[in-house]
Amino acid sequence: MLIEQTHASVQHLIENGHKVKEQIAMREKLSLQSRMIAEDGQERMQILTDKIQSLIIFMKNVEGNIVLLNQSFHSITEFVNLVQEIAGQTNLLSLN
Repeated sequence: MLIEQTHASVQHLIENGHKVKEQIAMREKLSLQSRMIAEDGQERMQILTDKIQSLIIFMKNVEGNIVLLNQSFHSITEFVNLVQEIAGQTNLLSLN
């Protein structure tokens, strides 16, 4: 009887050991998957950060181009006003 109880206890310990081993393997697998997901997320965040930096540089260039365009617009407006003034004076001279 004692031998049977000992044998049953040992069998139970062996079964529990196998279950623990399976659980450890599953947790290692989940841990590896979590690590891979985290690394992928980190890489994607770096890519996103780089793209945002590129977008910031692009927008600064656009802003500079808008300033230059505005300056050109003002120069053209001044030139057109000058031409209109000369045309007006020419009309006055031709009327005299």
